[in-house]
Amino acid sequence: MPCQDSCAVWGRGGMDRYSKIPTRRWESLFSAPITLTHKIVEPAADDSPISKFLQNRGGGLHHCCYEVENPKEQISAMRREGALLAKPPKPAVAFSGRLIAWLLTSEKLLVELLEKGAEI
Repeated sequence: MPCQDSCAVWGRGGMDRYSKIPTRRWESLFSAPITLTHKIVEPAADDSPISKFLQNRGGGLHHCCYEVENPKEQISAMRREGALLAKPPKPAVAFSGRLIAWLLTSEKLLVELLEKGAEI
């Protein structure tokens, strides 16, 4: 998906600056989200599912999470762009019952969609 089109699908207008640099063969999308939160997860025990994941695949980025007004609308938009629905929307205990859904983009990025709601 071209960077210029990404804002319509992923951020709905959050694009601050788009640049295409033909001599370098890349496009850049600079976005300034209002809030950016990093969540770092580590295993609390040797038999944690996270321990097994780290042993098999190593550390690094696992997924990106986007808070959206309407998860079902966003799922439809992402599926039109080639994303696969990995897990349909369901209430999440960790987020006070707000809906979460999981998709895998054509670029193999795992994306979590979180229904907007009260602050965590």
